[in-house]
Amino acid sequence: MAGNGLVVPNTHSLLAPLTDEQRLVVDLLAEAFLADDYQWPFYDHIERELDRRDLDAQEILLTFPTLGPWNYCAVHWNRNDSPEAEVALTVVGMSHSPALRNHLDIFFELLAYLITRRKERPGQRREVITPMVTSEEFAKHWLSLRRSPLSPRLTMQLKEHDYPLGLGSGGSQEDGSWNVVVTRRLLAFAGVDSIDSYVAALEELGSSPPATEPVLVSPFSLVGSLDFFNAVWALTHNRTRLFNFVSADRTTRLAWDIQTEDEFLSQLSTLAGILREADKRLPNGKRSQLHPLGRIKADLQALVDPGSVARVSEAIETLEAIIVLRDAGQHPEASDRGLRAADRLGLPHQPRNWTGAWQRVSTLATNALNTLQEELNAVA
Repeated sequence: MAGNGLVVPNTHSLLAPLTDEQRLVVDLLAEAFLADDYQWPFYDHIERELDRRDLDAQEILLTFPTLGPWNYCAVHWNRNDSPEAEVALTVVGMSHSPALRNHLDIFFELLAYLITRRKERPGQRREVITPMVTSEEFAKHWLSLRRSPLSPRLTMQLKEHDYPLGLGSGGSQEDGSWNVVVTRRLLAFAGVDSIDSYVAALEELGSSPPATEPVLVSPFSLVGSLDFFNAVWALTHNRTRLFNFVSADRTTRLAWDIQTEDEFLSQLSTLAGILREADKRLPNGKRSQLHPLGRIKADLQALVDPGSVARVSEAIETLEAIIVLRDAGQHPEASDRGLRAADRLGLPHQPRNWTGAWQRVSTLATNALNTLQEELNAVA
């Protein structure tokens, strides 16, 4: 087992010596990362540098070995060759770079710290406390080990592109400071303290799909919950409803069971469209690819009791994960975000039971909408 602190010799192709062309890419990325205050370069930079050497960037990037359903490899680029797409090294990629290899100690200490915080999280019998960790907290821990001060942007980048870790939702600021929810998935990496044992843990994790956790089924249907929340929203927003159900037929179909992958994607697209369009119509608040319901979230947080803000945020993030999952099904460049969304929703990366997958998404969406309706109703 990789997670018991033992040294695990690993011969996976991820750790095999690089070709001259692969090493050139790793060196270019490392050079840019150190020169630009721990920020990764755009694809355009890598392509330009390789063009000068009569080499094809995409051709070389595709030669890096991959692992698991995430297609994890030394270079994180999502097969996205748009000029402004960021190209980064994962932890495995850093292990191949003499200039960045010294940062691995920081990564494994961060990994151990997050796992400890997950295991030691406080809680009550009838209260859920989400284990959230910030860059400031880890920086203080690092200094307590008598180490040199850390840039929060460095630690953000160390965790940002290793998505098999299954870190939950969080955010970051301009200076690189960050916060992150520590999910149970991370416990699979307990005891991992070297690049060999890390890859061994990834292999083990990638060989079996994540188990689906049970969900408390809501007494309301998804369509009913959308409609009920819409009505409560109107009570607190000058009779203006949030959702505009353009197609009554497609909306009604959300209550139906499905059988195939195409039907699953169609239902997901309908639900995501309803949520996304509602957020677009609101005038205030900030929205992004990772937070497509930022305006709804800002609106609700300004209305509800301060003690309810965390509950509202959790519900919104569940709905946002559904939208991100839909986007990943339509756009290959969103695949890593889709994997994180699937982990948050408790879905396998490659579902075999599409009926069960939709039932889970539907139930989670219904429970999230009911939570928002309850909090909004309290101030209606």
